[in-house]
Amino acid sequence: MPSIASVVEELIVAAVFSEKASIPHKNKTDWALTALSVLLAGAGILFLILALDRYLEDIYTPVLAALACTGCLFTAAVILTFTVHCLRTKRMAPINSARHPLAENLHVILEAVCLELEDPIKENPKTAVLTAALAGFLATNHQMRL
Repeated sequence: MPSIASVVEELIVAAVFSEKASIPHKNKTDWALTALSVLLAGAGILFLILALDRYLEDIYTPVLAALACTGCLFTAAVILTFTVHCLRTKRMAPINSARHPLAENLHVILEAVCLELEDPIKENPKTAVLTAALAGFLATNHQMRL
């Protein structure tokens, strides 16, 4: 029974503190405007790169201008990657700090439930299996309606 309790505990903690944020529902207009904004942002970045290359070609030779333009882009990509990594770790820190006490409390509760139900399950195993199957069936039906 403790192995089942630990699995249930992990499932509940994972469901409460899921790392994946739920994506808000969007309609077709939101998707079209998002795609258009991504397309326009990509075109803007492309023209910015070309303008930087043309500007640097006036000052330096074409090879050095291309190298400087590529260096600027690489530096911008590294800075963006570092920023995303820092924001992600900062966002995950509160979740991990809140997860530990909840897991401990859940472990204590499940241990108490397992100790309380151990004798009735041993005395009436068929009734316990039937009750568990019925509870699973009702929980699944309730979940499907949501």
